[in-house]
Amino acid sequence: MGEPRPLPDSRLIRAAAPELRQVALLLRDSPDVRGVALVEWLLSSPATPLYGFKLEPLRQELWRARYLLAQEAQGCQPVRDCGRPPTGARP
Repeated sequence: MGEPRPLPDSRLIRAAAPELRQVALLLRDSPDVRGVALVEWLLSSPATPLYGFKLEPLRQELWRARYLLAQEAQGCQPVRDCGRPPTGARP
């Protein structure tokens, strides 16, 4: 089945706990699919900052995840509904 994923560093997790809690809360509140995909990648790939040892790259990815997850909760619409013509549409 392949090699098991490494465990995240507990010091890193403790330091990023507030951001991780915010992401968890947003996942429970009608999240945008783009944010869910980013969180899934963070959790499943050992190449992400979650499995590293540096706090700042993890915080940056968690910020991105919070931003993307909150898009649906803030009432933002997908790009196709934001007044832009769909790709390939004629003016």
